[in-house]
Amino acid sequence: CQPMDMTQTQLSYTQESIWFLDRLFPGKVPNNRTSVWRIQGDLHEEALRSALGEMVHRHEILRTSYPTDDALPVARVELSVPLPLTLIDLSDLTAPKREAAILVQTRRDRSHTFDIGQAPLYRISLIRSSGAEHVLILTMHQIICDASSVQVFCKDLADLYVAFCQCESVPASEPSRQYREFVARERKSFQDELSERSRSYWL
Repeated sequence: CQPMDMTQTQLSYTQESIWFLDRLFPGKVPNNRTSVWRIQGDLHEEALRSALGEMVHRHEILRTSYPTDDALPVARVELSVPLPLTLIDLSDLTAPKREAAILVQTRRDRSHTFDIGQAPLYRISLIRSSGAEHVLILTMHQIICDASSVQVFCKDLADLYVAFCQCESVPASEPSRQYREFVARERKSFQDELSERSRSYWL
């Protein structure tokens, strides 16, 4: 059994639609999904950075870009990508000014324009609001995420963060499926359906 090409694969049909709109109206179609969490208590920033790095290693979609090849879109899995983590310290500001600055940063991240031909297609802002509170802003281009995948991201990140904080061995579990495998099944199913309709028409 030959392994699937890790470098370049096809897009899903939904991704192709997003890619087409991005190319047709560059920077004008809102394509980002932003989530915001307030984290109470002490935060181990190095453990969070390590957890994020492990997430990128495990989930190919976080290392995927969508350039063109002969004018057609392709999904390219990179071996490594920079970690797009920005640390912002607002702890010296008064509470009203902190909240205003957090809102400004959230809006800035939500409106960020990604170049889908370059990975990573997500960004994280970690804001220190006070010694006992942080705000984490996660923004992802919709070509790499939907509502359910954001939930998976958050759960995996939380599990890894706890493991790194407690200096435990990182859980060895890998994702049961990578997104490229879903794309391969989706396209095969579609082609099988077309073939069946063709046979039904002619027979």
